[in-house]
Amino acid sequence: MMSRMKEKWKSTPKWAKIICYIFLGILGTIALGIIFGYGIKLLWNWLMPEIFGIKEISYWQGIGIFVLARLIFGSFGGNSSSSKSENDKKKQKCSPDENEGLKESRNSMEYYEEWWEREGKKAFDDYTDKKHNSKNE
Repeated sequence: MMSRMKEKWKSTPKWAKIICYIFLGILGTIALGIIFGYGIKLLWNWLMPEIFGIKEISYWQGIGIFVLARLIFGSFGGNSSSSKSENDKKKQKCSPDENEGLKESRNSMEYYEEWWEREGKKAFDDYTDKKHNSKNE
């Protein structure tokens, strides 16, 4: 029976599949709305009156709280524009001039340890001695 349904679905025209998906999406949205509204109502009526002495709420007030919370604390789905722009910036390639600068900085990092061993420690010690002597004066 399942294979017959799969064959029938494959032979269904594309427009009919789209209408079916839209219908299922609407039903799913309604179902989630009922679940969230009812869940918020139950949690609110279980916790808030006893903890804070606030009156109980109705189902529609639970839906309203859910919508208000989504508007205040987050979007209804998808990425925010700021995270999209950050991702786009990360994906952008360097210009040739920036690429040369990166190559130069990598090359200079190769020599940094060698320089630090030869001159850096002595320069740092001289600096700290100078600072220490100026505080003692």
